[in-house]
Amino acid sequence: MRCLKKTRSGAVCEIEVYSVPDGVKLTKNTEPKPQNVRIDEEKARYNNHKSQKRFIRLVNTNFTSTGYYVTLTYDNEHLPESYAEAVKNLDNYIRRLRYSNPHAKIVAVTVLFSA
Repeated sequence: MRCLKKTRSGAVCEIEVYSVPDGVKLTKNTEPKPQNVRIDEEKARYNNHKSQKRFIRLVNTNFTSTGYYVTLTYDNEHLPESYAEAVKNLDNYIRRLRYSNPHAKIVAVTVLFSA
């Protein structure tokens, strides 16, 4: 039997289709069976996929096409020494943005590119 799971986030509606065996009762109070032991790579891949979906839903819910989108980068002369310093710079920038725009919705992502 095929089941549908609809998730609405802003103007986007996601529909996930999954199969359930015929002998399974579809009740909300059933306890899930223990999962087979997964290896760490599978867990990391699964958790990364779930966090990406959660982030996309967060952005779709809170932002529209009339919002602002900014990509900030460093030039070669001002590159931070470490990832921690880059996160500190971003946190300081976000703090100043929130101070000047207290009602603004802000989402920030720090990405590390290695050459």
